[in-house]
Amino acid sequence: MMTTFFEKALQEDIKGDYKKAIDLYVQSIENEELNLESYLNLAVILMEVSLDYGVSLDLIQRHIYSQNELDDLYQYLGILLKKAETHFRSDEIAFWRYYKENYFKGLSSYHIKEIIGKNDTNLIPYFQLYINDLTNDNDTLLYHYKVEELKEQLRKRLTIKSKYILSLIESAENQKKLKA
Repeated sequence: MMTTFFEKALQEDIKGDYKKAIDLYVQSIENEELNLESYLNLAVILMEVSLDYGVSLDLIQRHIYSQNELDDLYQYLGILLKKAETHFRSDEIAFWRYYKENYFKGLSSYHIKEIIGKNDTNLIPYFQLYINDLTNDNDTLLYHYKVEELKEQLRKRLTIKSKYILSLIESAENQKKLKA
C-alpha cells in the first residue's frame, strides 16, 4: 500500500518537525489529496511559526527558516485558508481564518459564537471561548465540558495543532490559578 503525502506529513507533524510537516502537507494539497485535515493542520502550523515569537525565533536561530521565509509562510496561510474554503464547508476553517485575521486585535467571543452558529459539532472554536472567559474572569462552566472533551480528542493525536491548542488552554488556566 502506498503512503500518501498526508500520511507522511502526519508522521512528521506528530514528531514535531515543522519544516518536513509543512513541506509534506503542501505536497498533499498540491497533489489534490483532498483531505480537510491537511489544510487545518498546515494552517495551524503556519500560524504558530509566523505568530508565535518563540517558535519563529527558534526556527530562525536553528537556520531552518529565514525571517523572509516565515513572512512568505504567513502570506501563504491566507491563500491556504481561502483555498480550503473552496473545497470544504467547515466551521473550523472559518474559525482559523477569523483567528488569523484577529490574532493581534483580540478574539471576540461574539464572533466565535457566530462561527459556531447552530452547528456546534466542531469543538475547536470552544477553546478560544473558554480562554476568553478565563481571561475575563467569567464563569467558565459553560465551555468547560466542551473543552474537556476537546482536550481528550487532542491528546489522542498529538500533532503540532493539538499541542498548540493544549498549550494555549494550559497557559490560560495557569494564569487564572495565579490570579486566584
